[in-house]
Amino acid sequence: MQPLSLLLRRHRRHKRLFLLIVALSITALTWLKLWDSIITWLLGNSSDSCPPNSNQIPYPAVQDEPPERRLRPPIYQKYRHYEDLLSRSYLQNKTGAERYISFENHAWGSGWGNVLQEMIFNSLLAWEARRSFVWDDYTWNRNGSDYGEFNGKVIPARIPLSTMVAGHFLGFNSSDAASYKNPHPISISRRVYDSVCPPRKRTNIHRRHVQKHFQRQNPERNVTVDQLTGKETLRAWASFLDSPSIRNRKCLQVQKDTPQIFDIWLLGTTRMQNLWGPLIRSPVLSNWKWSPLISRAFLKNLHLFMDSDGPDSHSPSSFLSVMKGMLPRSISLTTATLSSASGKEEGNLPSTFIGVESSTLLAEELRHPNTTDLSDVPKELLDSSVRLPILALHIRRGDFKDHCAHLANYSSTYSGFNSFPDVAELDAFYVPYVVNSTHQTNASSTIPPNAVIVDSEQEKYEIYYRHCLPDIQQIVQRVRDVVHDFEMDLRRRAEKEAADQPWWAWGSRRQGSQHSVRMRSSSTSGDSTQATEQAQIGSVKAKRRKPGTHNYAKLAKRSSIPRSPSQAQALKRAPSSTHFSLANQIIRKVYIMSNGEQAWLDEVVKALRADAAKSMVTLGKRQEGDWEFQFEWDSVGTSRDLHLGWEEKPVSQALDMYIGQRAEIFIGNGFSSMTSNIVMLRLKAGLDSVRTRFW
Repeated sequence: MQPLSLLLRRHRRHKRLFLLIVALSITALTWLKLWDSIITWLLGNSSDSCPPNSNQIPYPAVQDEPPERRLRPPIYQKYRHYEDLLSRSYLQNKTGAERYISFENHAWGSGWGNVLQEMIFNSLLAWEARRSFVWDDYTWNRNGSDYGEFNGKVIPARIPLSTMVAGHFLGFNSSDAASYKNPHPISISRRVYDSVCPPRKRTNIHRRHVQKHFQRQNPERNVTVDQLTGKETLRAWASFLDSPSIRNRKCLQVQKDTPQIFDIWLLGTTRMQNLWGPLIRSPVLSNWKWSPLISRAFLKNLHLFMDSDGPDSHSPSSFLSVMKGMLPRSISLTTATLSSASGKEEGNLPSTFIGVESSTLLAEELRHPNTTDLSDVPKELLDSSVRLPILALHIRRGDFKDHCAHLANYSSTYSGFNSFPDVAELDAFYVPYVVNSTHQTNASSTIPPNAVIVDSEQEKYEIYYRHCLPDIQQIVQRVRDVVHDFEMDLRRRAEKEAADQPWWAWGSRRQGSQHSVRMRSSSTSGDSTQATEQAQIGSVKAKRRKPGTHNYAKLAKRSSIPRSPSQAQALKRAPSSTHFSLANQIIRKVYIMSNGEQAWLDEVVKALRADAAKSMVTLGKRQEGDWEFQFEWDSVGTSRDLHLGWEEKPVSQALDMYIGQRAEIFIGNGFSSMTSNIVMLRLKAGLDSVRTRFW
């Protein structure tokens, strides 16, 4: 028995020792894990708690040539990957208090101008509601296919937003974010939103919910939310999103296939004008940026937008000569090449530089990099506040032939920002009303005091087509009139500067009569003389206006605006000859953004060149409406002259918008949302109505 009991005692001791070892091991592992957590916490708190710099995420390399045997347009998968990397980097330091709003009912199947316009105000609403804006692709169709069709051509069904824009849309913080009253919610991509907000966590909202909330808040108002002004619409939705039952919901989405918040019925009227205040104060506009892909496409086509540098270029400070000294070694304008900073060159594209003879295109080779790293490019070259020495024309064709008739049927006004008082000061469009027509009501209340009275539906349609779908003769005349208005404005400034000179510089003053240029009517070509009689309709007397006439009364009172160096030098060098053009010292080229056919655009280019050539005739041969000074175009280019790669072609509308934004003078289509977006950016830049015009 003793040996057995001894063995049992030894077993108990070994068991206690084993348990002690196990306990010590568990304790040691626990302390190690705790220590690791402490170290991790200390290291995490020692770093910047802000999201990583988005510039650390490389923008995709551009592919100019399609893959072998690939005839279809790109589907941009690598750009979506880039967007998702951006969004995930923003969420690395999330606190759990983030709130999101996705606009599942956003516009699709429409042109880029319409989609962008709505997206601007959706993101503004998200900002006002202090929620992260969820961005989606620019969508042509939603059937799941990679491709769609437009006018018989295959197009991408969905295009990632990062191919066209950057800035606040893509979550890039502005440098002055701390100056905003509200917190700065970060935008994220739809795909990352789907992972952060699975369907079970989402709350669908609808316009009817906002309507009920609005009625509770405003019982005295018997209106629906779709009848409110733009600012009232914004405030009504923001108030609903901040209501107790909604404000703490993490994932909100406006229900798919429901009425859009900022639809064409709002954005196409003057009701949207009071949205300008909230918009200009928000990062949506203050942090506006175009994508590196658009910037790269612009750099590739600089020759279309800058002064020629040949001996015939008499610009006192040409854009080319200024910018040439700013370019990095990787971009050489002297050799008409754009080469990679690494020395690698990919692909050759034909280019055109305008040389000594304005009628001759000197072909050059344009070598370009496939990189979109623009860190070596001077900021001045891509600075949107630096204006391009061009006259940009937005001329719609194609579907606008039927669309303009539709606008006339509904007596439509100019779209969106195109009707702003600041830009409509010279080119306000007054809806024509027909007298003695079966389509015209006799109710006096339907005719505003500033109405344009016409005798027939045909005359009404002619007015709409003149502004919406001008023919070549009307385009040529309008360009001439706008240039004359610009000339008059410059000469008035020159006279004022001469009058402000000190007494010891009196000898260099120029007499006002030497620089006088008459203000030109916008419709001197083919229009009847202005009628002075009034048409009596009921109790309303409506002045019969000349179709297409614009108000120039306030031009002489135009306050000064900031000038570029080339403008300032042009004013100082103004000679005394009335044949000399100050405007021609600043604008040397025409760029036409258009979806017109090549043959038709060729006729427009030919007509503009021929018309300018008439200015070189002697003064004695000039007729009413002709040029009143000598003027010539170095070149007239169109959207079809752009050299674009495989991935750049489907987003060329964004490039056109960027060019229109920076042009010295812009003539747009008042009924176009694309023009409206350009006008918005020009308003932001402070450009006045002498430089922002309409057909």
